[in-house]
Amino acid sequence: MESALVPIRGGWRHLSHSGSFVSFSGLRTSARSPSRARPDPLDWHAVLGIQALSMISILSSTFVFSTAVFMVRTWGAVDDARAAAHAGLMIAAKPGFSALSSYAWGRLGDGRCGFRRSMLASALITAALTAALGCVTSFPAALVLRATTGLCDGVMMLSKSAMASISNKTNAAKAFSTFGVTYGLGSSIGPTVAALLAYPCGGDPNSSWTKSHSIPLIKKCQTQILVEYPFLLSTAWVGMGGFLL
Repeated sequence: MESALVPIRGGWRHLSHSGSFVSFSGLRTSARSPSRARPDPLDWHAVLGIQALSMISILSSTFVFSTAVFMVRTWGAVDDARAAAHAGLMIAAKPGFSALSSYAWGRLGDGRCGFRRSMLASALITAALTAALGCVTSFPAALVLRATTGLCDGVMMLSKSAMASISNKTNAAKAFSTFGVTYGLGSSIGPTVAALLAYPCGGDPNSSWTKSHSIPLIKKCQTQILVEYPFLLSTAWVGMGGFLL
């Protein structure tokens, strides 16, 4: 246990003495000092732009929380154990592969492309791939698509670096606190809207619902596409939001 903690403790010591960060003792001293410098004003337009792109990444990860188990049932996972396993794999595929590609996206943002172009490209690709999930008809294809979405999603990693570039030590806390607001909203809105838009032409065939249980927006289905792809609207709204932003 002691040997495992040595690198961590060494990292904290390096952090507290690093010139790029304020040490904890410095924070305590500045908090007690009555003559603190006033924080510099934030560029809220830039903060909003960063968080709008971050919202696409969050929605693409969280919308499937409420619909994954129903999706895998339509793809053949009849028993509960298989449905739970397939749903868990589909949910975990995107953040898992996103972690694998984060370093590559970081190098791209630091390079000639810059944060703005890299974030815009990543958000648009993520939105398009998220919308395409509603057209998938098998679990293996959905797993590959979710993994590809994760590889192409570098928004959350790039957004932290972009936020650091527009803030300093006087207003960094205020700037980075907006990530909590964005994640909270995205985690609440994503699953809720996706669930409301699922099965627009009727209920889950594996449940006791009937075709009369459709969402209020669609009283009568005008197209067979929504019958064949009951989760098309649940995924398409994330894609539409991405292209609008």
